[in-house]
Formats: sequence, structure tokens, C-alpha cells
Amino acid sequence: MSTPGFDDPQSILDMRKRHAEIGMRMQRLALHGLEESEAKVARGEALDMTADDVQKMLDVAAELIGDRKKPI
Repeated sequence: MSTPGFDDPQSILDMRKRHAEIGMRMQRLALHGLEESEAKVARGEALDMTADDVQKMLDVAAELIGDRKKPI
């Protein structure tokens, strides 16, 4: 039994749409940050990234290009 306004089909669809929009906004911010990092590299500036930050970036990049192996 579903509760209208909570777990009925339309409410679930509305929630998924909200989550998709939030996800898109977060991706736009991440892209902006990536572009800023690329500009810093081009200027020869340090990125102030930890080893963990670099590893996470490598892991995500490998997933995006379809490489299921862990990057070295």
C-alpha cells in the first residue's frame, strides 16, 4: 500500500526527477572545478591535491572510460 505524497508512483517519479536535477547541478560544479584545475596546471601552479584526491580522480576517470582495472 502506498502513501500519497510519499511513495505513490507520481511521488517517486517526482523524487527521481529532483535527484536527477541535483545530480546535473553537481556535475556542472565538478566540471567547473576540473576546468579551474586544468587552468592552474597550464599556468604551472600547484593543485593542492592529496594523494587520496589524485587516486579518487584516477579511479573515476578509469570508470568513465570503461577501464574496470584499477589505475596504477
